[in-house]
Amino acid sequence: VPPGRICLSLLSYYLHSPYCLLPIVSSFTLVRMEGVLLWEPDYQEGVGRTIKATRDIMIGEIVLEDSALLAVPDGFPVCLGCLGRVDGTSFCARCGCPLCSDDCGELSAHGTECELLAVNKVFPPTMNCGAPHGLYAVLAVVRALLLKRDHPKDYQAIEDLMDHWEERRKEKGVVEMVRFMGAFCRNKLGMDWVTDTDVRHAFGVLKTNGVGHGSKKCFLYPNLSLISHSCTANLDMVDRPARTVQLVAKRMIKMGEELTWSYTKFMEPLPKLQATLSHNWMFTCQCSRCSDPSEHGLYFSSQKCDCGGYFTKRRLEMYQCDGCENVVEDEKMRMEERNILKEVAEAGQDELADMIEKLLGQEHFHPTHHVMFRLYSRLLESVARTDKTDNLPAAVKHGETLLNILLVMDGEGGKIVKKCKELLKVIRYKDLVRRREEGGISQDFFNKMLKDLG
Repeated sequence: VPPGRICLSLLSYYLHSPYCLLPIVSSFTLVRMEGVLLWEPDYQEGVGRTIKATRDIMIGEIVLEDSALLAVPDGFPVCLGCLGRVDGTSFCARCGCPLCSDDCGELSAHGTECELLAVNKVFPPTMNCGAPHGLYAVLAVVRALLLKRDHPKDYQAIEDLMDHWEERRKEKGVVEMVRFMGAFCRNKLGMDWVTDTDVRHAFGVLKTNGVGHGSKKCFLYPNLSLISHSCTANLDMVDRPARTVQLVAKRMIKMGEELTWSYTKFMEPLPKLQATLSHNWMFTCQCSRCSDPSEHGLYFSSQKCDCGGYFTKRRLEMYQCDGCENVVEDEKMRMEERNILKEVAEAGQDELADMIEKLLGQEHFHPTHHVMFRLYSRLLESVARTDKTDNLPAAVKHGETLLNILLVMDGEGGKIVKKCKELLKVIRYKDLVRRREEGGISQDFFNKMLKDLG
């Protein structure tokens, strides 16, 4: 097998990750309400550049709009015009890269790199469009470097972002991969002005600041890149990342408060969240949730002790109760949780209801523990989409607890909260119908409750 093909395969392996976010940069729109900019740049010692609210912001207000200056593939074959799906039936007439169709409306985005790819005959005659391919990982960096050459003022936004290279170089295979990218640019594409330092910085910035759409295209936004992560953020994306993006307030925000959003799935226990953030973004989160052993009173990641306290204190490979001297092995506890979650994923509706009652009967799985959260979520989704009525009372009861958890973690205006409220509305209606048909409530009471449901 040619060495280049091996290297490209390794690139695909390394970069094909749900958290591999190879990005973009952009011209931007500043959101103003009544002539007042809703945010301004700030700086925090130990954190770096951030942005903060310039006035009180209500839930639902659009706080920030950003447009992608750089939009790139992230390791999978996509149309190099619109970054849409390709199936191998349409190709660029000049360089041979797969396209979404013969008349892609955004093919101008492919112009500069097309010349390089065509002259140097880079694209292979055949390609599996459904599998990761290292060439597309290289092209992400190539687009960033072409921006540096052709629009240095725009590229300054990338120059100013952190690449975390000293940390990333410790990861297995990364140094070799970046060296290969540099050699590929110089030797295969004729970009003899490219240095390994250029490649390292572009690669690191894309990995650190990229915002991904699924696993096949990513964007880098200059203003969004300044927003810090929080596991209980106050901003949410309106839609999936695209060439333009909007962030909306999902909590009440006070003037001077830092604006935050969640880089990854935040409805996870803290050990898993911290590991993901450390590995992919190279920092230890110190947001309000991570800094509070009680996680805003939910103890979402902590099992309960027989004494009534919670296992929140990490001691090497053990967790100690915050109310007594009892300890439990971390791995033993996590293994128990993983085994239960496997059962939850495979359980039917009746089994889910039984599991909830069984686990709540055990002291250590309290009502707001993350395992219980998964159970409540599965039960609500199952009950909402079936005509079975046996578990409606349980779904209404545990749905209330689920919603209360989400109001703390996601915020009143959060997307998951909205979905939960919609499911609960369906379930409450179905339960009202059940109670009326069984003679438990009168028609007048049914009508009143129906009105309250909205």
